[in-house]
Amino acid sequence: MDNLSKTGRIFAVFFLTLAFFVSPILFFTDLTRNPYYFQITVLNSSILSAGILFAVHAVKNRRWEIPKNVLTVP
Repeated sequence: MDNLSKTGRIFAVFFLTLAFFVSPILFFTDLTRNPYYFQITVLNSSILSAGILFAVHAVKNRRWEIPKNVLTVP
């Protein structure tokens, strides 16, 4: 995610935040009669959108860039 454009990074963070924080909170609200469907829809669509952003970035740069994490340290 380091080499994404500024707007791409903002959208990726937005979709991943939506997936991992907002989606579970919807389960505990009385927003709809059955929150399972809405929660699953929000989770799947946000992860799909973030994945599309990474795929578009990879196609544009003609290579996959995996973000650095703790496991990449020698």
